[in-house]
Amino acid sequence: MQIKFFRVPAFNPAEAEAEVNAFLRGNRILQIDRHFESLPGGGAWVICVEYLPNMAPGKRKSRDGKKPKVDYKEELAPEVFKRFEALRRIRKELAEAEGLPAYAVFTDKELSAIAGLSPLNIKAIQEIEGIGNKKTKRFGQPLIDALLNPESQRDDETVQ
Repeated sequence: MQIKFFRVPAFNPAEAEAEVNAFLRGNRILQIDRHFESLPGGGAWVICVEYLPNMAPGKRKSRDGKKPKVDYKEELAPEVFKRFEALRRIRKELAEAEGLPAYAVFTDKELSAIAGLSPLNIKAIQEIEGIGNKKTKRFGQPLIDALLNPESQRDDETVQ
């Protein structure tokens, strides 16, 4: 954790605001404290930012510490994220039925691209980077069918 201080003048704050906003976008912000201070010649906002350096808000370190993981809830629009979550559940069912790990069916990156498709069809899925004919033929139509016909899916709350 690191700390950085900013002073944003009350009059003509544009340059200082741009600096603060650029800093906030480029780092993982933990906490912000601010107060207005009356100074000779005018007042200013004094801002103290606690942060982790160079980590965009939608990213976090992976378990192995090598690559940042994407937080799709922050990256996707709410309606697209809802579809993404439904696709993840469907992917899990397809993977379990085939005895495969979920990422072998579709990766999260591929699912996020599928979630954003409109209209959703086989041709559009094939155009996504990383999805070839083999994946499309094997998993594309079952994924589309399950997403478009959720009532045909198994109810997760059914008592066994």
